[in-house]
Amino acid sequence: MQRLSGLDAVFLAAEGPANYVTHGMAVMVLDPTTMPAGDRVLAVRDYVRERIHLVPPLQRRLVQVPLGLDVPRWIDDPRVDLDYHIQTARLPAPVTAVALGSFVSGLAGHKLDRRYPLWQMYVVEGFEGDRLCIVAKLHHSLMDGIAGMQFMASLFALEPDAPAPPAPGPPVPERRPGDLANLASALASMIRRPLFGARAVEQTLGAGTRVARHLVDHRRRRGPPLTLPFTAPHLPFDTAISPRRETAFTSLSLEKIKGIAHAFDVTVNDVVLAVVAGALRRLLVSLGKLPQKPLVAAVPVSVRGDQGVEQANMVSVMLTGLATDLEDPSHRLLAIHQGALDAKQLQSAMGSEVLTKWLEVPVPALFSLATSLYARLHLSSAHPPLCNVLVSDVPGPPVPLYFAGARLDSIFPLGPIFDGVGLNITAVSCLDMLDVGLVACPDQLPDLWELASGLGPAL
Repeated sequence: MQRLSGLDAVFLAAEGPANYVTHGMAVMVLDPTTMPAGDRVLAVRDYVRERIHLVPPLQRRLVQVPLGLDVPRWIDDPRVDLDYHIQTARLPAPVTAVALGSFVSGLAGHKLDRRYPLWQMYVVEGFEGDRLCIVAKLHHSLMDGIAGMQFMASLFALEPDAPAPPAPGPPVPERRPGDLANLASALASMIRRPLFGARAVEQTLGAGTRVARHLVDHRRRRGPPLTLPFTAPHLPFDTAISPRRETAFTSLSLEKIKGIAHAFDVTVNDVVLAVVAGALRRLLVSLGKLPQKPLVAAVPVSVRGDQGVEQANMVSVMLTGLATDLEDPSHRLLAIHQGALDAKQLQSAMGSEVLTKWLEVPVPALFSLATSLYARLHLSSAHPPLCNVLVSDVPGPPVPLYFAGARLDSIFPLGPIFDGVGLNITAVSCLDMLDVGLVACPDQLPDLWELASGLGPAL
């Protein structure tokens, strides 16, 4: 039995009436030309059945602690019902990108059933040129983006007919602990919480000293203003969200992005941020809503290093300005590059352990109550937004991969949104393309496809 970390448990505790979709999704577009003839859904189930032991989170079931007195536990349960987890979705042919996006949007607004391992796949046939789509949902408490890409490398094959690696032995499900055992473990954890709090305070004091020194040094060097939390301007999609979701996706030339990065001596991530900034600026100008202050992006930063994937989520977040107040795209890119450098230095001074230490302190039941009240009272409108958009850029497969014999053409990632942060743009590189997935609440941002279509011209 494995205890969730505080950060992993937050993605469960934060689920409420509107923010109850703290899962990630991926739309995988496959070329079935090399796939064996026959029922494709059965082929996908058989393929996953042969390889599921390579991805342990897919066989983990959640065990809740009574009354929410402690973070939940994972138990290994290899008896996964693949008829439940892998289903077919029949859409009217031919399946267009907009129709697929509408179907995915409906899935994105529904919570995963915690009685089962927290993932599902839907097989969609007949997408643009008779291609196959697999829409995957995976709870964020199971893995972050980097871990997801590592597990993806295990689940996919390098050849269409590659044999599955043998399982290490017959599957043995873990025994589910009783409520009394869970309560005893929770009480022991509660006794240790003052120690967790003391460690969090110690980490915070050290981080505060480092950050203060960094701010003094930055002011002495007369650098550009730093992007600090809750300094972002208000936008229409930075308020309370509803349970509804809209998704959209597009692809960009990775070669062109790398060429721009080389020409300006910046990073690929800088170019991705500049493309997002250009598309957002164009959209807000057309709506007459462009603020004078530059927009702010929250960018997840992996702190996994060489520690493997034992903990599902090992990320920190840096805030960087998007320079949307600048009209010239080259000036915008250089400003974003400098802002990202400053943000990395500030994030390094703060350290990655402060937030994770504090997340071990509160009892999950109290955290869930606090997030529920925050959403119910629409408190996100009572303060400046932490940021305007979540932007994540994850390196994907540089070589052709195969799933159930079908070649992977594209993989569009879709991340969660929250009250006050109503737009998520996530990108994954796949061969020579950068596949981008967008998620928003249609009650705030009704035409997400217009923003998605603006990413190409911004590049």
